[in-house]
Amino acid sequence: MKYGNKYKFTLLGGDRRLASLAQMLAARGHTVNTALSVEDAFFVGVTVYSDYRAAIEAGDILVLPMPISKDGLHISCSSAQNDKVLLSDVFDLARKNNIKHILGGHISPQICDLAKQYGITLEDYSLSEVFLQKNALATAEGGIMIAMENTDVTLKDSNVLVGGYGRIAKYICELLRAFGAHITVVARRDEVISEIKDRGYSAVRVDEYGKLREFMRDSDVIFNTVPALIFGERVLEGKSRAVYIELASCPGGIDLKEARQTGMKIVFAPSLPGRYSSKSAGGYIFDAINELLSERWIYI
Repeated sequence: MKYGNKYKFTLLGGDRRLASLAQMLAARGHTVNTALSVEDAFFVGVTVYSDYRAAIEAGDILVLPMPISKDGLHISCSSAQNDKVLLSDVFDLARKNNIKHILGGHISPQICDLAKQYGITLEDYSLSEVFLQKNALATAEGGIMIAMENTDVTLKDSNVLVGGYGRIAKYICELLRAFGAHITVVARRDEVISEIKDRGYSAVRVDEYGKLREFMRDSDVIFNTVPALIFGERVLEGKSRAVYIELASCPGGIDLKEARQTGMKIVFAPSLPGRYSSKSAGGYIFDAINELLSERWIYI
């Protein structure tokens, strides 16, 4: 696999994050092959294949996108015409070409099980704590951008409700505070409520339905980062001027049918680092796969 200190990478699908990663790998002298790419124009010193099968055959290390799949069956591609490539076909080709290292992001247990049927062990670069922290910041910045694009008020002095207080939500709150917004965070556990108040934000419990209704009614923007129903029928009453920005994975945090009856504008915002900070996000993936491969004595 190794010749000198260089390797042969194949990158399949994804968005501009993998395009940026391809450039970083090529700049370090590695052989880089791509296919199913949405951003061929980004590639300098990279071989772009029209047939993903040939690209797989040309590589020794296979890097798949984040998320690796949107439906659990096909490889994730930003380009719609490429959305029909089955993961099972990719795994079958990887096995036949004896590719030992296959990395992807946001890999579900079902996809891991599918890979094992082909004798393949997938490595998830999105599980690195360093990656998670950096990617959370990029997601939060993208979320702020979405809010500014979809409201007719300034963030300064606006009322913002944030669902959850994990990595992404913490960065969102920090950025909102810098803008001068009035921030309320929805949380469940006592220790999290205490942390929120210690940081100077208002807090409301997920089961304080009356208070939550009031905060929703008065909010200009609502961010959700929790993939569980927070904003359900009990709190979605009357009209709302708020823009609701969904940052959580499925099933999200809102009852869509009830929310639409309030007049609330709902924006789904997946993969924000790939849209707004692809170069930085590509660097985060580079660091994460370097960390994983170095455990196998492969240094990129």
